[in-house]
Amino acid sequence: MCWRVASGDSLIWHGDRACCESVLRRGAGGPCWCACRVGLGSSWPFPDREAFSDAVIGRPVAPGAVACHSVACALGAGALLVGGRPKQYPALSRLGAAGVAGMLGVRGLAGFSGRTDLLSPGSTSARFRRLDRLVYSPLCLFLGASTAIATVRRHR
Repeated sequence: MCWRVASGDSLIWHGDRACCESVLRRGAGGPCWCACRVGLGSSWPFPDREAFSDAVIGRPVAPGAVACHSVACALGAGALLVGGRPKQYPALSRLGAAGVAGMLGVRGLAGFSGRTDLLSPGSTSARFRRLDRLVYSPLCLFLGASTAIATVRRHR
């Protein structure tokens, strides 16, 4: 259990490292699943691919199947590295997890500064920029910081 109820019904961190790692791995599972679905032609949760592309990618044309499945593979590989895999090569796991944390941090900072287009050319729609500052960038920073904390704690 990651959290437990303390007096006054407030939640406090219980300090269970395995739980933290599990949450981080599952946190990449949802976006990985979504990237696969989009690669197969889904626009979920939007009514069509144009609306999806405008809100999530920031440009008028939806990404192709190869790009979507590449993102899904990268998210899956990142989740495995954050989870401490491969166990027989802990240095690779540690380096990979640090890379994941760093990339998420850079992505979050770029979004907050309004310069996601430097990392993903063409991501310039007004809807995307608003969502980027309100949702995507804070999420990237949170996941990056959580990944860094879990990596440091796991390798003490």
